[in-house]
Amino acid sequence: MINDEIAKKLSELSEISDPKKYDEFIEFIFFDNSDILDIDKLEMSDIPLLCHAFHDKGWYFGQMFDLVHIIEHIAGELSDYLTYIATVTPGMKNSKEWAETLNLRILNSSKCSDEYIKVISNLGEADKNAIITLLYDIKSHNYKEYGEVIDEFLAKVDA
Repeated sequence: MINDEIAKKLSELSEISDPKKYDEFIEFIFFDNSDILDIDKLEMSDIPLLCHAFHDKGWYFGQMFDLVHIIEHIAGELSDYLTYIATVTPGMKNSKEWAETLNLRILNSSKCSDEYIKVISNLGEADKNAIITLLYDIKSHNYKEYGEVIDEFLAKVDA
């Protein structure tokens, strides 16, 4: 479980638009206090806070991918994990590319993709529309690579 001080800092990260300030915080988490991301201490309920640590303009690409792997490692029950991803990733303002990465990793796994269809289909209207919009955004700028996959996926969600 993430302590209250770090939880507060992580929640504030979504408001940081200055990549330099963001990088200073990532240095604090990954280098100065690496025990914060101790997989044995993290819980699936920490996923929304961890998603705040992503930033598309940050310098620490490797650490962002480490964070993807940490989130996937603490996932626990698949449907609960997918619900977190479906409801959190559309709101990742400064990290749309990482939100897309988290979703594409799900779509590229048949096990996860099939369960994701069920999860998205059962979301409330606002959350469902937000994740569908994110998937359409992925499709619009990666059409050759993901257009067909996303069309097939969304056809099953709407069915």
